[in-house]
Amino acid sequence: MEQYSLLKNAPITEAVINIRAKLPDDFDATKLASIKGITKDDYPKKHEIKKFEGRFEFAKGKTFEPTTEEIAGYRFESEKTHQVVQVLKEEFVFSKLKPYESWEGLRDQARELWESYKEVTSAELITRVALRYINNLNIPTKDAPWKFVDYLTSPPSVPDELPQAINNYFMRIVLPVPEFKAQAIIVQALEPVKKPEFVPVILDIDVFRFDPNGIREDIWDILESLRVLKNRIFFNSITKKLEAFYNE
Repeated sequence: MEQYSLLKNAPITEAVINIRAKLPDDFDATKLASIKGITKDDYPKKHEIKKFEGRFEFAKGKTFEPTTEEIAGYRFESEKTHQVVQVLKEEFVFSKLKPYESWEGLRDQARELWESYKEVTSAELITRVALRYINNLNIPTKDAPWKFVDYLTSPPSVPDELPQAINNYFMRIVLPVPEFKAQAIIVQALEPVKKPEFVPVILDIDVFRFDPNGIREDIWDILESLRVLKNRIFFNSITKKLEAFYNE
């Protein structure tokens, strides 16, 4: 298995484990409020997630008119632990916001809550397993003049005949990765500059396995392999100079 060094100051702003499953047709989403491990003390903020159905009318003066409303799930938040849990019909999402501590902590907490979700919902089969990491690279500008190519292996490119200053850019790539039986969505985007000493570039890596007929392998083994893929993408997206910066 590939090994990558842990960064002393990893630029992770959010790490997400996402699992989608097929539930019985008659499942009542209000039961999701009683999942073990999601207590009011641990997750004091609770929000209902609602599903609306209705109709549009294009006649003059008409707008969307909801005809039905039902609870689709819940969102639980903890400012103390910087964690968010979303439990919905056919979807479980566990997020760890900055500061990120470790893969093992993320995995183990998500696994405990997933087992409770599975018990409550009687999930019949799993169709998608995903791991997503959002990084704010905060490229340092102290070594002026600097270039994107000094820090990113696939930087934005502008034809030589045009002005080279860039105010904004967005790049999205979807890759099949047969080696992992997975796909990867890689997004690079330039954020508005808030501090002159840094240029904030978002590197959003979403790696996942999808099978509408059901995933038969152990999902936690899959997530371990997806983590390897995520790390491969991350460390091959930045230069050694940027890697060294996050190890200072």
